[in-house]
Amino acid sequence: LPVLDGDWNLVGFFSETDILRASVPTYLEVLAKTSFLESGDEDTLLSRFRSFGSRKVGEFMNREPISVEPDTSLMVVADLMIRKAVKRLPVVEAGKLVGVISREVFCEFMMEEDEPPVERKS
Repeated sequence: LPVLDGDWNLVGFFSETDILRASVPTYLEVLAKTSFLESGDEDTLLSRFRSFGSRKVGEFMNREPISVEPDTSLMVVADLMIRKAVKRLPVVEAGKLVGVISREVFCEFMMEEDEPPVERKS
C-alpha cells in the first residue's frame, strides 16, 4: 500500500513483506518460549503481542520505495518487479501518486489477445 502525505506525495510503501518483517521475530519468539513457559511468562508474551498491534506503519514501511512514472515502458516495469522482487509498484507523476501497477494487472495485460485468433484446420 502506498503511504502518502496530506498533499498526495508518496512518502513510503507498506507491503506484506514489511508486515512479515515486523511480526515474524515476535511470532518466532513466542513459539520458542511456549514450550518452556515458566510462571509469569504468559503475561510477557501477551504484552509483546499487544504492543505489536499498537505499532505505526511509519515504523516499518519502506521510506524509499521503488516507483515508476506513467510513461515507463512495461518492459522496465517487468524488469523492476523481477529484479527487486516486488509485487506492486507505485506510479508517480511530479512526486504525487497517480496509481499502482501490480504483477496481477501486468500479467492480465500481457495475456490479452491483440492479434486475431489463429484459424484451425478442420
